[in-house]
Amino acid sequence: MRPWSLHFKLFVPGWLGDVPPRPDLPVHASEFLALQSVSASLSQLFAHAGNAVNTSLFIIIGFLLLRFVLRRTWAAVIVSVAITAVVWGPGWPYLGWLTMLVSFSLWFFLFFRYGWVTVVVYIFIGDTLNSFPLTVDASAWYAHATYLATAVVMAVTLYGFHFSLGGRAALGDLLAEE
Repeated sequence: MRPWSLHFKLFVPGWLGDVPPRPDLPVHASEFLALQSVSASLSQLFAHAGNAVNTSLFIIIGFLLLRFVLRRTWAAVIVSVAITAVVWGPGWPYLGWLTMLVSFSLWFFLFFRYGWVTVVVYIFIGDTLNSFPLTVDASAWYAHATYLATAVVMAVTLYGFHFSLGGRAALGDLLAEE
């Protein structure tokens, strides 16, 4: 759900004088599962789809409970963002919490502006890009995971683009003869 904030934890602690994490450990624990085989990568992909739905519903239920208690939507959003940032934040404080505050603020903005499906896709794409080891070396033994993750992200993007056009031509009247 937070692709950019997970990669910050590799660099920022060293910049701030703290001990950086071990470089031989993966950013996301499910990277090991995606390395096994194509079938394991596919099963991991389907697990991310279910995880995206569960995570988004978990946050929505927490938000609704806070909404009932606090009786104000804005207050429930602020408390929800603060709680989720602290609970799901990276292991290092302050900057980790700040990145999570930004990420969950974006989550709530997408939820209120565009709806639940947008949030599920946001979580799914973020988890997919985080948990699959990506490489530009096409001959690497784990390149299948890169191909699969790239194909899925491109397919979701192209489907969203096609769906957003609503049956109109992609380039409109640009190619029409005059």
